[in-house]
Amino acid sequence: MDSRLYVKHWQEFQHYKKRNPPWIKLHKRLLDDFVFQGLPLASRALAPMLWLLASESSDGSITSDLDDLAFRLRTTPVDISTAINPLILTGFLLDASKALALCKQGATLETEAESKTDSVSNETVVPTNGHDPTPDLPPLPKILRRTNGGETRVPVQKAFDNYNLAAAEYGLPLAEKLTEDRRRKLRARLKEHTLEGWNRALTNIEGTPFLRGENDRGWRADLDFLLQPTSLNKVLEGAYGDDDSG
Repeated sequence: MDSRLYVKHWQEFQHYKKRNPPWIKLHKRLLDDFVFQGLPLASRALAPMLWLLASESSDGSITSDLDDLAFRLRTTPVDISTAINPLILTGFLLDASKALALCKQGATLETEAESKTDSVSNETVVPTNGHDPTPDLPPLPKILRRTNGGETRVPVQKAFDNYNLAAAEYGLPLAEKLTEDRRRKLRARLKEHTLEGWNRALTNIEGTPFLRGENDRGWRADLDFLLQPTSLNKVLEGAYGDDDSG
């Protein structure tokens, strides 16, 4: 069965009886939405494309299959994964388990809204987060993790996912497969530093331009670099400066 992602507050904003509209209407307040404007540029560019796809459904949902999304939007699964994960983590997209209750609540609002007269019947008003508190972050659908063999053990899988989220945010190379070699090394690093330490190292990358490619070689840290015990220790200690050679 196709796994679906849902646009937050979709039902609340759908005031038209006719579905599948030919165009969408963006709220101007999106320009001042702190959460949305804090997303990576790729995520902000992808969002309207996903809203267009959501307008083809009656419930504001899209497939979570990376290959299907990549085909529809004429890009690659890696690019889709890079841009869509921040939208999920910030609550602009919800997985089915989190969205069902939301959709049921929105159905009442939609029924009330459709009883009103509207002069424009072919618009889709795209919801934004506004300044509402962000809900509990939904877990990434498994199909978006693109791991090898469906590894589900924690915290190895969690640490792998967290690396890719950080990579998407900081412009680092994504790791598509959790290979046996990577799994073994990651397990060893987690035994040394715990998941909290691993996450702290990922956070340290944000404040270290050298690791994000601002060096004379354009070199960027990747997963295999962080899996080296010496490298991870240096990242945790903040030892990489602008003049370091890596």
